[in-house]
Amino acid sequence: MARTIYEGFGYYSGPRLEKVNVRARDGKTWKKGCPMYIDSGLWEPVATDGRNMFAIAAQDQDTATSTSDVYVERIRSTETYLQGYASSDTNDAACTRANIGISYGIHMDTYYPSVNLNETSATAVRVVNPLWVKEPYMNDSTDSPAKVIFAPLAATIE
Repeated sequence: MARTIYEGFGYYSGPRLEKVNVRARDGKTWKKGCPMYIDSGLWEPVATDGRNMFAIAAQDQDTATSTSDVYVERIRSTETYLQGYASSDTNDAACTRANIGISYGIHMDTYYPSVNLNETSATAVRVVNPLWVKEPYMNDSTDSPAKVIFAPLAATIE
């Protein structure tokens, strides 16, 4: 089943994200919730299956130029928990208790990221809980794609 969710990562709990004004890389576009990283002083969206995730886009950017100032929400702690969806490469995925504590990579589908439960070598995040564990009244253990709570790994935010 192909991925059907069109939503970025968002804040869940822990130390708050710091909203900062930054300079965007020329010609890059993204949607709110897209993981971002900095390269040579300019911010851009994480590439397909990227590993670094220094911030989350705080706004949609339809056209970026090197003179564009944009807002991102800077991630500064591995104790900041984010919420997103689980994938299995390009497909939706359920998330079980067995995934808790395991580190995974990020899959990028155009502008929309997910926690890729198949990627265990180029890791960027650690699953804290499937959301159905925290909020069983709103989510089901068989949801696919599952909503997951995750934390960035230290190497991805430094």
